[in-house]
Amino acid sequence: MHNVGPEHPIDWDDAKIARLWDYYSRRSDIRDQYFAKIYGGYVLRRSGLPRRAPLQVLDFGCGPGFLFDHIRESRLPWRYSGLEFSEASATALQERAHRVPGFERAIHATGLPCELPSGRFDVAFLLEVVEHLGDTQLDPTIEEIGRLLRPGGLLVISTPNSENMAIDTRFCPECGAEFHQWQHVRTWTPETLDALMRRHRFAHQRTWVGHWDDHNVPGWLFNRAARFWLKKRVDLHMLAVYQAPAAIGDAAGRASVDTEAGVAAAVPVQPGVRMSYLK
Repeated sequence: MHNVGPEHPIDWDDAKIARLWDYYSRRSDIRDQYFAKIYGGYVLRRSGLPRRAPLQVLDFGCGPGFLFDHIRESRLPWRYSGLEFSEASATALQERAHRVPGFERAIHATGLPCELPSGRFDVAFLLEVVEHLGDTQLDPTIEEIGRLLRPGGLLVISTPNSENMAIDTRFCPECGAEFHQWQHVRTWTPETLDALMRRHRFAHQRTWVGHWDDHNVPGWLFNRAARFWLKKRVDLHMLAVYQAPAAIGDAAGRASVDTEAGVAAAVPVQPGVRMSYLK
């Protein structure tokens, strides 16, 4: 009988993370499940970014670059750059999009800080990334985004809300490792995310908590039926917008949380940044 090691939580390192996501990037069935591919357009509408301004946009942890496809479909006059730690994903994005109008470049990052210059971007997207970051990666990532944003630039973050990580935990019978199938290592709430961002002097603009499929009528009906009649848990997501410290100051502003129980009034944006909902 083949002797395997004892059961143990996986010890994620850069090589294991890159290997996992390089593998996923080659699987067309898994690529079809990528968050930005399914919900990227809804993120653009919910985030309330200026739709007519020629923004310089950074997609931090861009994967195959599905957010860029939604930006193009929405005909937004934005200039897109993607930064990715999987070489296979970054290379594939560069090869397929380098001739497409609005696309700047895909950068394969091997560490932080990356090669991009400071203060280059008006907006950064950090979609489905913070739940993947370990203790040694979390603060350096937010610091790097703060460096790359111009003063007063905006950061859009999405992540599962109060995720039950045990549901997606898997076991490898060959090596004995237990791991989250999507490489999540932590879960977030609006309060814990705000605490992280305050440490880095980002001002909270707005937070939405709900289910992504609620933006269409069939999804809205199914989720409520599942929750109230079938007694089935429907996991919620969170979308939050933060503003980087401005040159003239970094006042925290007022916080608001939009939930399915009711939508709070929109938060006034810091001076110098105009936000309007995308249609």
